[in-house]
Amino acid sequence: MLVQTTTLSIGHADPYPLAATHTKAKDAPESEPIRFSLESIELGTRKNGEPFASAVLIEREEQVTRAIKLTRSQQRAMKAFDDAAKEHGQFADDGSFVGVHRDDWRAAFLRIATQDNDDSKSKAFRRACTDLVEKGELDVADDVFRYVGTFAWVKNQAVTATRTAGQDTDIAGHVQMARP
Repeated sequence: MLVQTTTLSIGHADPYPLAATHTKAKDAPESEPIRFSLESIELGTRKNGEPFASAVLIEREEQVTRAIKLTRSQQRAMKAFDDAAKEHGQFADDGSFVGVHRDDWRAAFLRIATQDNDDSKSKAFRRACTDLVEKGELDVADDVFRYVGTFAWVKNQAVTATRTAGQDTDIAGHVQMARP
């Protein structure tokens, strides 16, 4: 009787955010990690004709880059962006998060900025805008910034979920999309 024993570990596997990795392979060579990304797929249509989606793991062929290290100032700017997204985010007709206008982000940033005067706070905000776009964490078009960097999909879903909190669901675990 031939017994094959293989154990896989699912989790973070440098440099991938999520991977299935051999942790044990009796009498067999270990394989390369299987890389995944978290994606949204449409599962069907509700009774009212609207589509519904869920998060699924999709195997990725390409190598995933490491998360970008942000300075404390950049982290503070991202916190302000997250806050502005939840308070003043712009949404598409389908309820998906589009982005945050520069003025709304600036107001959230100025509330938590640690600089001594308004001029220093404004310079720090402009620097943060440039740095976060150059690092690939955010993108901008027509003064509307949006997530594009590390875990952008998850962040977009979190903002949308904040907007849809308290709405009824018609499928277990699935929130209907918010109306703009």
